[in-house]
Amino acid sequence: MKFVVTGTIAKGESRNFKIEVDAKSEKHARELALVKIGGVQSVRKSSIRITEVKKK
Repeated sequence: MKFVVTGTIAKGESRNFKIEVDAKSEKHARELALVKIGGVQSVRKSSIRITEVKKK
């Protein structure tokens, strides 16, 4: 299933993100988004705040 994950990154000034992931559940979608955003932006999981997870 596809999910759209939105949230903010607290690195310097807050930045918003919206990412689409293929996942088994909402919880799995959250974890995948944390790993992808953390790897690309070089931030810790604790600096990423997910505000919404929606099924697409």
